[in-house]
Amino acid sequence: MIQGLHCRDPFLARRILDCAFAGGMIMETCGANKDVLKLLPPLVIEEAELDEGLSILGAVVDEAIIGAGRRSTD
Repeated sequence: MIQGLHCRDPFLARRILDCAFAGGMIMETCGANKDVLKLLPPLVIEEAELDEGLSILGAVVDEAIIGAGRRSTD
C-alpha cells in the first residue's frame, strides 16, 4: 500500500519529512520537485499501529505547518 501526500510547497514537504524523522517515522520525498511525501506502510499492519502512524503523521504535518508559518513571518 503506497500513498503519496502532495505538498504545494517543496519546502513544506521537506519540513514535514524532517519533523517525521524526528518523531520516529521514516518517509521520503519523490516527484520532480520533491513535493510528494511517499508513505509506505507495511502490507500487513495492525489497526493500532496504523492509528499510531497516522497520529504521528498528523502531528508532524501540524508541526511543519506551524514552523513554516514562523519562517514566513521572520
